Amino acid sequence: MALEASHIRFALDIKDRLGVQDIDAYVSGSIYPDSQYITGAGKLATHPKEYQNDRIFFSSDFRKGWFAHLLCDTAQQQCMKEMLPKTFNGTDQESWEKRTAIRILQDIDDAKRFDLAKYLLCLRYIETPNGEDPEKMHEYNDIFPDMYADLSRLDTAAESRMWERFGIS
Repeated sequence: MALEASHIRFALDIKDRLGVQDIDAYVSGSIYPDSQYITGAGKLATHPKEYQNDRIFFSSDFRKGWFAHLLCDTAQQQCMKEMLPKTFNGTDQESWEKRTAIRILQDIDDAKRFDLAKYLLCLRYIETPNGEDPEKMHEYNDIFPDMYADLSRLDTAAESRMWERFGIS
C-alpha cells in the first residue's frame, strides 16, 4: 500500500485513460480502500484480490479511483519485491515496518511533486460501498486536508501521527 498523497498522484497520472468525469468522486475513491483502518470494513472488502477482472470498478468515477488505488498497490508491491527485496525479509512485523518506512518517504516526496492542495477539497466527497458508517468515512477523509495543508511541515512525524489516527502505533 502506498500512502494517500502517493495514491492521489498515481490516480491523477492515469485518470485520462480511465475516462474520469467527476474528479471529486475519483480522488476520494483513490484513497477509499485505506479507510478500512478507521471504518473497520476489513481489508478483503476494500482490497479485493480479483479487482482487475471486476467490471464494477468501471461503473462510476469513485470506483475508478478505487481501482487506481488497487492498481497502485499492486505496482508498488511488485516494484518493492524487485528493487528492494530485503524489505520482505524478517518477521511480518519487521517486514511491514521496512515497507512502511519506504512508503512514508515516498509519500512525503510525492506530496511535493504536484499541486496536492488543489485536490484536498475533493475529499469532501464520500461513498460507502461496503456499508461503512458515513461519519467514520468523514473522519477518515478529514485526516488528509490537515495533514497535507502545509507541505513545508510534512515530515515523518506528521506521517506517524496519521498512523496513530488509524489506531496503529
